[in-house]
Amino acid sequence: MNPIQRAWAYVSRKRLRSIILFLILFVLLAGISACLTLMKSNKTVENNLYRSLNTSFSIKKNRSRSDFSVVTTR
Repeated sequence: MNPIQRAWAYVSRKRLRSIILFLILFVLLAGISACLTLMKSNKTVENNLYRSLNTSFSIKKNRSRSDFSVVTTR
């Protein structure tokens, strides 16, 4: 009897145990996949926020009018 036939015979004999193991593996892999997706999404949002918030401003005094102006740079 080759290994594939032995594996099929084991799975068919112990159906409940095989279904429970399959469900446990499915839940674990779905959780890992969700975590990896969230980590990638979080990194993308972090980079976008850094780009949008990486601005500066300066206050310059207008000599002709004796007032101030705010200049925003990126």
